[in-house]
Amino acid sequence: MPERRAAKRTKMVLPVKINLEGNIAAIYTVDISPFGARVAGIREEVRPGQTVTLIRGTQKAQFRVVWAQPLGKGEFQAGIEGINLKEKFWGVELEKDATVDNDMEVLMKLLKGPQKR
Repeated sequence: MPERRAAKRTKMVLPVKINLEGNIAAIYTVDISPFGARVAGIREEVRPGQTVTLIRGTQKAQFRVVWAQPLGKGEFQAGIEGINLKEKFWGVELEKDATVDNDMEVLMKLLKGPQKR
């Protein structure tokens, strides 16, 4: 079956917060792309089509739940796609053409923090 993704996912665990109808909770990414992510550690049920807000540092972005799956009792993971997602929301540069060759390089950029210009 051909890959349906618009860009390659990069495995990266990042702490984020999720706002589900006013309830804010800490969760984490499993992998990210320029267009969305797979997130886990969600303690409330989410459903495909639902809109959620993720908070990363001082940035907020809205996402649409594409799929959701229970991981265990009271824990869910979900695939989410950004709604007008800012290019730098994740804090790392990600290739939009599925050519991220070196995940370690991406991780090192993240650990170094924002570069001053």
